[in-house]
Amino acid sequence: MDDWLADRRVESPAATAVVDPKTDASWTYAELDAAVETLAGRLSTFNVSGERIALYAPPSPATIQLVHAAMRAGAIIVPVDPTPPIDAARLERVDPALVVVAGSATDRFDETVASIPVRSLASDGPVAPIADEPSSSFSHARRHPDDPLVNLFTSGTTGQPDLVELTVNNVCYSAMASSKRLQTTTGDRWCSPLGLHHMGGLAPIYRAVLDGMTVVPTTTDPESLLTTLHTYEATAVSLVPVLLEELLERRSLPASLRIVLLGGGPASPSLLDRCLDRSVPVFPTYGMTETASQIATATPADVQTAPNSVGRPIFSTTVTIVDENGAPCPPNTAGEIVVSGPTVSPGYVDSDAFERCAGGFKTGDRGLLDADGRLFVLGRTDDRINTGGETVDPAVVQRAVERHPAVEGAAVVGLEDDRWGERVGALIERAGDCTADDLAAFLSDRLASHEQPRTIAFGSIERTPSGTIDRQAIKARLKQPGN
Repeated sequence: MDDWLADRRVESPAATAVVDPKTDASWTYAELDAAVETLAGRLSTFNVSGERIALYAPPSPATIQLVHAAMRAGAIIVPVDPTPPIDAARLERVDPALVVVAGSATDRFDETVASIPVRSLASDGPVAPIADEPSSSFSHARRHPDDPLVNLFTSGTTGQPDLVELTVNNVCYSAMASSKRLQTTTGDRWCSPLGLHHMGGLAPIYRAVLDGMTVVPTTTDPESLLTTLHTYEATAVSLVPVLLEELLERRSLPASLRIVLLGGGPASPSLLDRCLDRSVPVFPTYGMTETASQIATATPADVQTAPNSVGRPIFSTTVTIVDENGAPCPPNTAGEIVVSGPTVSPGYVDSDAFERCAGGFKTGDRGLLDADGRLFVLGRTDDRINTGGETVDPAVVQRAVERHPAVEGAAVVGLEDDRWGERVGALIERAGDCTADDLAAFLSDRLASHEQPRTIAFGSIERTPSGTIDRQAIKARLKQPGN
């Protein structure tokens, strides 16, 4: 199997592949292919075929070239969070043949890190650039569908992050299934602000080549992102809920948008209501690094009919809900979400913690499937709260709280309690006047007594770099005196 960019260059050489919003420069697929050919030759001087390349860089045309060049040279790309500090233990786990850096990350590396060569995508700066001349013996790598293509760290919000292996097949099937659900086509312009160390940021690079789309790499700064969306009449964008909220607070999204792929955590009912009111074409999605991105994705029509769901599983993906014994649950019964299909990773690189059940991957998330096959995600299995012998799903409480008109967002966690074992705690982001008493009255006929938050605080919700709720930080905050 040759790399996908080589095939795209033959099919649509004159189509625009990448646009740089910083300079307004653009590359056709023929021009991108030529740049990648040169870069892949330079990478080959480091003998990277079958080895890992650690990439510390934000989204840019140069990093897009590097992702494709790694595939062409037979390397495994490992994007790592480029924000400081550099995690030496994480780099040691990657054990790369080469480290490639860009932007401000170049200031934090010496010429070598533990004897690993470090090179920059830039031609100037404190780190030497990648070799000027390609290897004279360079030839395109032939990739088997089961060969590793990408390694990515999970978010690690509940412990040490795992290093996930994703194969050529995993990424290819994910891209094709995503295209089928979102109906992306040649000519679409995908604005990509998310970091490459998350599959949500990396996936559009591969997806664009398979569909012949244009990628516009940009920043998560809301004002800059809005300007880019309007200037280049973007038709698609990948966002996390908190970033979409910030965009909507500023001004309207461009009329050209027909896909807002929303992942990285649950979207609040108030956010989805605003999207419907303003005709924002939102596609809430549920995915994991271990499944090369999307598992299930709702369409705008699904948001209207079943706003709490993440839609139906994408093409070729099977979702099963299992009980504590691993037996399949009937519709509308909560249990653990198990995913099977060609997008599921073969496992972790340096850990045996990858759990399987019922022929699929045990996600560690709770959910249910309704009679129409739509998936509802209820939170992590280890996030469930046991209070006085009753089990509480934090997602159920969160959705009820967020229905209050003065609530912008909520995070619900379990707190240690001498009497009940655990009690329900909630951190509330207010959009208007709201007191703890107001909230208790509002929830009195919406939640069972054991589901009622007993500890309530107001303020901004701490989040991880990927936009998910930082539950440990919120628990510590709710334990503070006065809460």
